[in-house]
Amino acid sequence: MTTDTSPERTRQPREDVALRQPVGDDRTICESIFTTVATAEDRPVTELDPLGETVDSDALNALFPSGLRDSSRELAFHYAGYTVVVTDEAVTLLSPT
Repeated sequence: MTTDTSPERTRQPREDVALRQPVGDDRTICESIFTTVATAEDRPVTELDPLGETVDSDALNALFPSGLRDSSRELAFHYAGYTVVVTDEAVTLLSPT
């Protein structure tokens, strides 16, 4: 069994995207995740569950440092009822199933 992980396959538009927001150079990837989820939920960031209960926030910020763009990196995990897909360019929330 083989797994196709080519950029063409993983970067295709998805129909289940709830919200996609670009990552800004002026904030950490965790801050970008918080603001994206808060926007999707129409709630203040302070009402969201701590991200550290789902992923290691320090490791996530180290993997996606501010200002560094490497389009080959992608990480997905579940948070706040969404599948969160993180790249250096954007935070994408996939609609809850």
